[in-house]
Amino acid sequence: MDEQLKVSLSTQRPMAKLVDEVSRISKQLRGIQETMAKERRSKSSGKYQSYKDAGHWH
Repeated sequence: MDEQLKVSLSTQRPMAKLVDEVSRISKQLRGIQETMAKERRSKSSGKYQSYKDAGHWH
């Protein structure tokens, strides 16, 4: 019983850190997705123009 308690305490700290990291990363990803969606929306009005431009560079 005592041994199990020690193990759970030692694994809890890194888990909390991991959960912290994951939530931070998911927030960053959400931000990136939002910016990409905004860019896509603003580009959709001049879609054909950008396709033409891309054709010239490749």
